[in-house]
Amino acid sequence: MKLTVQTFLTLDGVMQALGGPQEDPSDTFTHGGWQAPFPDPAVGEFVTELNSHASAFLFGRRTFGIFRGYWPDQTDPANPIATAINSLPKYAVSHSLSQADATWPGEHPDTARLISGDVAAAVQALKDEPGDELQIWGSGTLLQTLLLLAAVRSAHVGMSKLANVSVVYMPVILTEHAVDSRLVFLVLSV
Repeated sequence: MKLTVQTFLTLDGVMQALGGPQEDPSDTFTHGGWQAPFPDPAVGEFVTELNSHASAFLFGRRTFGIFRGYWPDQTDPANPIATAINSLPKYAVSHSLSQADATWPGEHPDTARLISGDVAAAVQALKDEPGDELQIWGSGTLLQTLLLLAAVRSAHVGMSKLANVSVVYMPVILTEHAVDSRLVFLVLSV
């Protein structure tokens, strides 16, 4: 499988709690829900297209907890995003979760697994499995680790501005982009 990253990131580098004020208030973050005021059909189409390539998901501990608390309750079979996230294999990378904590509630309880040892070896083993994409959604700390290991080859990034600072340093090649009045979608190759 190809390891890809799907994330929403502000131009000033925030990728935390885009969905709601209480989604992830850790580290005294007070801007939760920064993407929610900008609903757009293009965002839904973009995410649906990305999800159509998923064969499995790889999450850091916090993102896994956020997804685990929301997606199992989204059971509409006409929702392709919920169907993919709930039914496909999910791997939670954490040194603090137990296997009992890395379960998936709802209709697909056997789809979640814990990775707690050698992350590089575990991710390489997943990449060696057949399938289209092993997708990382959010998971900033995990993403930093994988970028340092040069494990990531493609990133799909939805960007918007949260503050007045706009600095991102990363050697990338822009391979695709789409712009609407509030969000910029980028496909980057690293």
